[in-house]
Amino acid sequence: MDNGGMGRISGLDFELTDGTFELRHGNGFYAELDPSADGTLYTRCGIWYIRASGGSNNRIYIPRGLEASGVRIKLCGAELSMPGINAVDISLRISGGRLYAGTLRARCINAELGLGYASMTAAPGVSAFFECGAGSMKTILAGSAADYSIRCEHGVGTVTAGGRRLRRHDVLGSGEKEVFARCGMGSMELDFSESKELLHKI
Repeated sequence: MDNGGMGRISGLDFELTDGTFELRHGNGFYAELDPSADGTLYTRCGIWYIRASGGSNNRIYIPRGLEASGVRIKLCGAELSMPGINAVDISLRISGGRLYAGTLRARCINAELGLGYASMTAAPGVSAFFECGAGSMKTILAGSAADYSIRCEHGVGTVTAGGRRLRRHDVLGSGEKEVFARCGMGSMELDFSESKELLHKI
């Protein structure tokens, strides 16, 4: 299945429901959807849109080395495995689904998890917002703790950073990259690719 209309593609907008999907690197923008899946693909104003539902063997391909203007992915009861991706801004929203992501590099990263599970590596250039409702989110932040300033807010759920459980309204670190971590009833784990203790507490 092709990209639903040729043209230069600079952004991605996917809504995936009740199926199993895999995003892969390929030689262009195209998709191989399970015969049992329902799917619509089209491009508009440089954005590649996919609306797909169902099926256990769905593959979506993007060029290796893609530098996207924006990436928006919404999962509703779906499972998605994806490699690392580069963009100006990345927005993820998971509701009752599962996400397994490689390194997400963007100026700003926004990841919201209602129910379900999310695992990713994040490399924000400026800031990141992570929100977990009643699910479980595990994120490795690229670099060391000294790179980040982390603000925490949680209800009955838990937030840990570098193996340390954070208290409600804790602010940790004084790095240039700002991270806001909010957790309601679930659990959120933040760690660092260069694992070191948090250097400052404000």
